[in-house]
Amino acid sequence: MINVIRKLVVLLCAFILVTSELPFLSSLAHAEEIETSQEQKYLNSPADIHKNQTVNTLDAINSQLALLNQAIEEQNKKIAAASLEVETLHSEMLQLQNEIAGLQAKIDKRKSLVKERALTYQQSGANVSYLNALLLADSISDLVNRVDAVAKIIKADQDLLSQQDADLKDLENKKAVLAFKQGEAAAKAAEWQNLQIQLTDQQNHYVSLTQHLEKEVEKQETKKQEKIETQDYIHIVTTVGQKYIGQSRYAFGGGRTTEDIANGRFDCSGFVRWAFSQAGIDVGNSTSDIKNAGQKISASEMKPGDLVFFDTYKKDGHVGIYLGDGKFIGSQSSTGVAIADMTAGYWKNKFSGTVVRI
Repeated sequence: MINVIRKLVVLLCAFILVTSELPFLSSLAHAEEIETSQEQKYLNSPADIHKNQTVNTLDAINSQLALLNQAIEEQNKKIAAASLEVETLHSEMLQLQNEIAGLQAKIDKRKSLVKERALTYQQSGANVSYLNALLLADSISDLVNRVDAVAKIIKADQDLLSQQDADLKDLENKKAVLAFKQGEAAAKAAEWQNLQIQLTDQQNHYVSLTQHLEKEVEKQETKKQEKIETQDYIHIVTTVGQKYIGQSRYAFGGGRTTEDIANGRFDCSGFVRWAFSQAGIDVGNSTSDIKNAGQKISASEMKPGDLVFFDTYKKDGHVGIYLGDGKFIGSQSSTGVAIADMTAGYWKNKFSGTVVRI
């Protein structure tokens, strides 16, 4: 019977011990949920979003650049074809120029001959010349031959004049065609050259933009490694310590070892140091180090994430992280990690007016 009673007592004690631990276990689970939530928010931080947007923009630009390069390649083929066309036009123009030169020579020669014959006709009269040629015939046969010869001469003169007129018209036509082809060739060459210049300028623009975006991506990645963006670190340092509220205690020199941090043991500077380290920022170990880690600003300008100092055991001997609305979080000697009001009571009287922005 005694053994049964002992067993019941042991079971009762175990039950009491387990149930007493439930709130603490629940708090730890809640803290882990908060930390997981903060990590998720960090993954979706403005810096990462900006980086992702930059990468997406870079991909879009690269796609456009690839299409543009393809268009330029096709355009270069067209330009090569156009160049060949221009060369053909030049060959045709050269041939026309040679033909024009030949025609001009024939016309000039014929013009000289016509001029000589016209001068002879003017001096003796065509009919007289033809009549003398007929009267000098020795026989009927000779007369027939002379008549035939005179007819041929007259026809030759008429053909000469007709050919001269035709050649002159042909010359004018060829000159007009030559001028047209010269204009066509010049316009074609100018058109393709201008298009090539435009495409080259556009390609240079996209290449320049791509290089800029690549540098921006690299810059964002470097910033993430060296120091998190301002809005990110402010969010982290003002929220990361809340899991220790009610689950920590003040310990002089605490917060500088893994064991202290795991068990929630911090002094004021140790807590601030740890909170900023979660954002990848080193602010130093002591309140003196922390006070010189950033830029001093007016208390009227302070924003969440700024460091606020209080005159406790010495000037600026206590430090906390400002949360906004007159509240700050820090490791207080009476409460451990807690949120306190610096607009009334003890902390209002102790606030030194020193505010530092990291």
